[in-house]
Amino acid sequence: MKQNTFLKIFFGLLVFTMVSYSIAGYSIRRAKIENPGVVSTVAKHYNMQYQDDGNNISFTTLNDQGNYVKSQKTWDLDGAQTKIKIATKSADVFIEKSPDEKFHFIAEGMLRSENSPPDLFEMKVEKNEVEIKETRTKETKLHIQVPKSAQEFSFKSVSGNLEAHQIAGKEFEVATVSGDAHLAEISVKELGIVTVSGDLQITSKIPSDIQIGSTSGNVKIQTAEAAQTDIKLKTVSGQITNPFKTSSKSNRKIEVTTVSGAIEIL
Repeated sequence: MKQNTFLKIFFGLLVFTMVSYSIAGYSIRRAKIENPGVVSTVAKHYNMQYQDDGNNISFTTLNDQGNYVKSQKTWDLDGAQTKIKIATKSADVFIEKSPDEKFHFIAEGMLRSENSPPDLFEMKVEKNEVEIKETRTKETKLHIQVPKSAQEFSFKSVSGNLEAHQIAGKEFEVATVSGDAHLAEISVKELGIVTVSGDLQITSKIPSDIQIGSTSGNVKIQTAEAAQTDIKLKTVSGQITNPFKTSSKSNRKIEVTTVSGAIEIL
């Protein structure tokens, strides 16, 4: 009895859907006859593609088809700036030491072909600061080479990943929602990282102070100086792995707090 009722409901919905599509197709064709440009105008407004082969009508979101044009941009700065701020939504960023005394930026990704800023990133340069923001892009990567003059770094992202190698300076701040961060051979006085679910990995010497806060992201710190470092690890339900004894007399400090993320010191 229940099976018969289910079949009746299923076929009823199927017939209703087919009738609805037929009515919608008829309405679109009538609108096209009355005003030939109205359908294409509506499709363009909602960033969709309209197809009518006489038998079938379809609207496809252009984003799903990849209406992004490949773009690449390279630009340099003289190296007078001491602070660099990066803000992205989903772009992955790689930062490393510059081979000279200049900033070098290489950006590549997919840029919307219509109604989009002309560049993958917006750059604002002030006297001692460089600020970079991601525009409406997709599958974007930014490679930055920084000179010794750069002393302060700030990276904020929703889901973009960060890799930083051989960076020295005063301060490095990282804030992500779900993006991962991997820092290797970092030599800064202060390192602060905040994330919701992104995983963090640090492979380098320990600076004067490391402070990390995470909700569910895992934290892994690998350093040869762990035994000579003041380490404080706190978690609500995450697992802690730390084979080293803490040294409260050390000038180097590691403080990690998570809710459910695992903490591992190697």
